[in-house]
Amino acid sequence: MKLVGGPGFIVSIGALLAALGFAVFANLQMRLPYERRIRGVPWLGLQFIAVVIILIMMTHIVTLLVGHDFHGGRSAY
Repeated sequence: MKLVGGPGFIVSIGALLAALGFAVFANLQMRLPYERRIRGVPWLGLQFIAVVIILIMMTHIVTLLVGHDFHGGRSAY
């Protein structure tokens, strides 16, 4: 089943760069002393979410460049 549409190459690159920038910002906040951080924000959890988004966008961009979807090594039952 093929999905029609979805984010294009430019949108995917933009989302990748935004997630990368947010991961860098969250990492910088984690490196600050506790007194200087923005309080009440779970920076480690936000870093994890940003890394997951980065990985998803990277695989999506590779899929767009190669021209076919990734499939597992097993066949469907």
